[in-house]
Amino acid sequence: MHPTRIPVDSPYCEPIMDAVADGWNQEPIVKPSSGGSAPYALFTNYLELPHISIPYGQQDNNQHSPDEHFAVEHFEKGIRTSARVLTAVSSELSSK
Repeated sequence: MHPTRIPVDSPYCEPIMDAVADGWNQEPIVKPSSGGSAPYALFTNYLELPHISIPYGQQDNNQHSPDEHFAVEHFEKGIRTSARVLTAVSSELSSK
């Protein structure tokens, strides 16, 4: 996969960080780059749309292993956070 990055001063960063903080009741840890293989560059490089990942899994979820698991609490917080993020992004788009 091709790498991608959006500027940290993107108008979407602050509303999304606020939505994540509200959904989890704590400030998010912001990493401008992340590892993994996913087609994010298709959004940023070809469609010219920003991409921001918001992981909801816990640190010990053993992702992609036979004993992978996902805490119900994280699932519920992820749902609330996703709703807040969609609201924040739609508000940002409608203000343009």
